[in-house]
Amino acid sequence: MTERQTDFYFTTRYPGEFPEFTWTDAEQALATAIRVEKLITEKLF
Repeated sequence: MTERQTDFYFTTRYPGEFPEFTWTDAEQALATAIRVEKLITEKLF
């Protein structure tokens, strides 16, 4: 889960050449972000 998010973070945070992310990549990243948000929210409340 975190390895893919790390790819997105470093590639977009420190751009050189623009990466080619697919729609599927974006959907998977969003799904992962939602799962992380849910996990954190459950732990906090």
